[in-house]
Formats: sequence, structure tokens, C-alpha cells
Amino acid sequence: MLGSPVVWVIDPEENAGYQFKPNEPRKRFDAADTLTGNGVLPDFECHAADLFAVPGETLPETKL
Repeated sequence: MLGSPVVWVIDPEENAGYQFKPNEPRKRFDAADTLTGNGVLPDFECHAADLFAVPGETLPETKL
């Protein structure tokens, strides 16, 4: 991470991703989640589903 306060790694094949923050365990997220700036990017909010969307295709239903 080399000094980055937060890193998101996206796996489009799994429609999931991971959030990494220094000195914290990784956190898994999927299309049902909303990413926030976690105090690093004020007012940032992104629906994770938007990261997995392919124009012209619909995402599979997410199990809650």
C-alpha cells in the first residue's frame, strides 16, 4: 500500500472486492454494498454494483 490510507481491489469475475487499510484486516464487499471514503475522501460514496456493471448487461442477483 506504500502510504495509501485505503485501497480497493475489485474482482469483476466474482462481483466482489476487498478494502485494505493499514493495520486493519481486509474487508470484503460485494454488489450489495456501498463504498464510502472512510474519512479519507470526504463525501465520497459509490454503490459497489456500479463498479461491476457492464454496459448493456444486468448483474446477477446478490444473495443477502
